[in-house]
Amino acid sequence: MELREWIALVFVGIGYFFYPILNRKPSLPTFQLPIDQHIPLIPIFIYPYMLLHPMKILSIFLLMKTPLLFPYLVSTAMTGWICAFIWYIFPNGVVRPQPSPDAKKTLAYIFLTYIHRHDHDSNGLPSAHVAYAICIGYWLSQAFPHYVIPLTILSGCIALSTLPTKQHYVLDIPAGAIVGIGSILLTRMIL
Repeated sequence: MELREWIALVFVGIGYFFYPILNRKPSLPTFQLPIDQHIPLIPIFIYPYMLLHPMKILSIFLLMKTPLLFPYLVSTAMTGWICAFIWYIFPNGVVRPQPSPDAKKTLAYIFLTYIHRHDHDSNGLPSAHVAYAICIGYWLSQAFPHYVIPLTILSGCIALSTLPTKQHYVLDIPAGAIVGIGSILLTRMIL
């Protein structure tokens, strides 16, 4: 890796560092729409939701020998910083319902409970999961165009899993998409 890529990686890390700090802030409003009340809590969706974090790391290794590593790191750093800025000036969150008693017996429920316990109800809009999933899908598709369909499906599954896990509301999804697409476009403009 070149020096500029290491510097970009540090900025990505600093963006991740702010997440738990901002996640402890009391959230003011929620952006719950009437449709959000009809989306059930489905613990099994925690699996695609959790895929985001290994995908962020795997993407670095997959892009390491390509000229796309630096733009990937810049756009993901930008994504983290933009989301953190919005959460700082306008903390908002998600109210999480209790799962059904049947769900409490599954491994998915145990993972979901862990996430809900440690990932407080702040940092709702925009959805960083959606923004990062879009960045990952885009840059990997640029490097490996023959995998564009599976990468798009994977990114879509990660993004949509935020709803039935009750990590986000419907309105958080397009807001995250705007941040993800915006950071890609900004990266393309400045590099």
